[in-house]
Amino acid sequence: MTATAGNLRVASERWHVSQPSLSEQIKQLEQSLGQELFRKVSGRLVLTEAGRRAFEYAEEIFTLGRELTESLMPTPQARPLSIVVGVTDSMPKLLAWSFMRPALHIDRPVRLVCHESKATDLLAQLTAYRLDVVLSDEPAPSHSSLPVFAQPMADSSVSFLGVPALAKKLRKTFPRSLMDAPVLMPALGTAMRTALDKWLHDHGLTPRIVVECEDSAMLKAAALDALGLVPVPTIEVDDVRQRYGFDLAGEATDCQMHYFAITAVRKVTNPAISAILRRKA
Repeated sequence: MTATAGNLRVASERWHVSQPSLSEQIKQLEQSLGQELFRKVSGRLVLTEAGRRAFEYAEEIFTLGRELTESLMPTPQARPLSIVVGVTDSMPKLLAWSFMRPALHIDRPVRLVCHESKATDLLAQLTAYRLDVVLSDEPAPSHSSLPVFAQPMADSSVSFLGVPALAKKLRKTFPRSLMDAPVLMPALGTAMRTALDKWLHDHGLTPRIVVECEDSAMLKAAALDALGLVPVPTIEVDDVRQRYGFDLAGEATDCQMHYFAITAVRKVTNPAISAILRRKA
């Protein structure tokens, strides 16, 4: 609490203990560990390097403690179950939501917290037990030493959608119609962009790229302004068409995407996370 608040007074108020008592407990912990955990910077208490390591372990300890308590409660419905999900910024958001949805339909209340960031940042948070699961369009790197497990959740081809007039114009001769056609592409380095670049190269196609963006929702917004076709996983085509009013220009059946739920090894199984992992398209 002190690390989060950056101030003993605020932390003591939130923790409902006196400020001297809290200060003494921190001092005893520092003596026990043989390390200073805090230092003052511009009037605020900030964690030292040792403090940051202690904080990460504390997060893991309390997370596991809460899971243990919740799993052994005689009446599981007595308190809401909290889960924290990380979603990579290149992951299609409607698809990510379809993966998360089962967690909110188990036989007890669930509080879902969702964070979006780069895959590397989310994996670091996952191994520090700040996240329960990461949803990604690529598995953890094979060379990574992080203790994580990537479970395949869905495979999908890629389809190109756009406003009805543009989709109709390009549909008849798809995929040849993509030559010089306006398209809205995921950013370089993302899993979908890598797959699409290979597919376009294999088919000898060079579309005119109008917008490049990591955020799939931003690309759909640009497509809604009739700026070009947007590639989406075929398994979310129905949802995208319903929400945005797009039509299908064509499907790249031989351009395959793979989606994963990445978890760290846990001692206690979270039923909401289990519901996500059981949902497989």
